[in-house]
Amino acid sequence: MSKKVNSILAGILAFHLFLLANTQFTVWPEIMSFPHFWQNGFTLYKDFIFVYPPLLVFFLRALFGVFGYKVIILKIFTWGLILVADYILFLLIRKLTKSDILAFLFLGIYIILHTFLDGNMLWFDTALTSPLLLSIYLIDRWLDSHSPRDILLASATLTVASLIKQTAPVYFLAGTVFLAIFERKKFIKQIKYYVAPPFVGFGLLSAYLMSTDSWVEFWNWNLVHPMKYWINYGPYVDYSLSLIEERSLIFFTLLLIPTIFVFRKLIKDKIFVYLFLLLFGTLLATYPRFSFFHLQPGFAVLVLIYAKITGALSGKTKPFYIVGVILVASVLVRPIFPFVWQTQDRFAGDKDLELAGIINENTEGEDTVFLLGVNSIYYTLADKVPPKPWVDNFGWYYMAPGIEDWQLEGIALAKPKSIFVRTPGDGGAGDLGVFLPKKLSGYIFDNYELKSEVIEGIELWQIKD
Repeated sequence: MSKKVNSILAGILAFHLFLLANTQFTVWPEIMSFPHFWQNGFTLYKDFIFVYPPLLVFFLRALFGVFGYKVIILKIFTWGLILVADYILFLLIRKLTKSDILAFLFLGIYIILHTFLDGNMLWFDTALTSPLLLSIYLIDRWLDSHSPRDILLASATLTVASLIKQTAPVYFLAGTVFLAIFERKKFIKQIKYYVAPPFVGFGLLSAYLMSTDSWVEFWNWNLVHPMKYWINYGPYVDYSLSLIEERSLIFFTLLLIPTIFVFRKLIKDKIFVYLFLLLFGTLLATYPRFSFFHLQPGFAVLVLIYAKITGALSGKTKPFYIVGVILVASVLVRPIFPFVWQTQDRFAGDKDLELAGIINENTEGEDTVFLLGVNSIYYTLADKVPPKPWVDNFGWYYMAPGIEDWQLEGIALAKPKSIFVRTPGDGGAGDLGVFLPKKLSGYIFDNYELKSEVIEGIELWQIKD
């Protein structure tokens, strides 16, 4: 790329970084607490319910182990991943449209959508966006070169995505179906390169699971319990849409309509067909709950599709379509902007830090505490750990037989001196923030006594003498 292109791209990336630094950052409790537990002697799957493959938490454990469990470290790491995704997306749009102008334009549109539609965070879906985009780039390059190296690297990036989140194999399936249909002979000829990375990746995963004797727990948390038990808990599967989500899906769909007018041209473009397969896959991968942050890979794929449509339109209609995409992005972002611009971090704001300090003050000299109905980020912020085994405060986990007894045995054995209990909010017994496990709460109320309400809605219970 020329110096001019590099300079403009650097400016756009700097603008994205400016937006990220000035919009609300979500510090998901699990992203901080899971590596914290692992760092402090917990075994993944064996000692607590962990519902994802281990790759992301493995990297976070190493990152926080070196630099400490600080929100700023998480932000730097997250924003680095986001900028890498931006760069790959730019290269992809430029390659697919053969236009620097369209690459700059649609990267800018993606940046706006990403930043204000729940993209300023680290979650398992956002972490796999870069590997997914890189796999698209490599598969497109393989369609031109048929180089074994390209198909090997494409498979490797899809393997990385699959080791980040358990729904990501849907992208592997989409790639396999696409290659088997459109490049069958050459794909079969080079299939050994395609299957090698997942064999290596999942071989390493299997080795870890066997070495920690957590094979059964891995399959329970990632497949058996979700499909057999958790699905019966009302809020677990949730595809109810907010007004902004409904409008967004309608507008995003409307922007696909011009495909009809250039269908004959685009249907011959193999990578365009692949992008539609991936788009369908990103919708499936939001299971079990729809939200914008689960759809982050989908936004990137959508922008690629819009860029391809723009490139296929005639010169007269192209500007109107571009204006339409910009207007949609503006309409969707405008009502969100005031609520996220220059606001405190979610789950790590002043009140959260205050509660973490209160927990520390009231448990000085205690390494082990238990939080019931209080999210897990406070274990990390207060530098504490729960008794083993640990189950997070989601009611669906307790739908499986024996889970509550499993956790209760650990608490009874460890006998933590202090337990913090969030008083249930209003709503149905199955709603988030309302559910209290019966046996567990009964044990606490029988064996602990209420000392104080340390902050509104949070009670401190200490073990009876």
